[in-house]
Amino acid sequence: MATCIPTDFRVRFPEFDIAIYPDVRVELFIEDATATVNSSCPNSDLMICYLTAHLLLVATQSASSDSGTIKGTASESVGDVSVSFGGASSDNANDNFYSTIYGQRFLDLRKNCIGRPLIG
Repeated sequence: MATCIPTDFRVRFPEFDIAIYPDVRVELFIEDATATVNSSCPNSDLMICYLTAHLLLVATQSASSDSGTIKGTASESVGDVSVSFGGASSDNANDNFYSTIYGQRFLDLRKNCIGRPLIG
């Protein structure tokens, strides 16, 4: 694959149905991923496809969840008393990538860029 384009993306990831993920939306996320991945990395085109899948899935999950609630937050109210518990926070910038199989694969591919700029 010379570049990640919507047709090739759908062959690799048939779960991203065109009815839910129109080409124009996929193309926008491909542009985001392309701007993030260093093209001199080995398998940069593959990395772009996996990062695109990760970004699409995360965006879809965010859009379908309650936008005012942080994932992992629980709250309960009894009468006038309300208690909320937040999820654990992390300082690890890669934690978001572990939330999807696509992000995990992206991180595996990114390991091939050791010694090179990872983003740019």
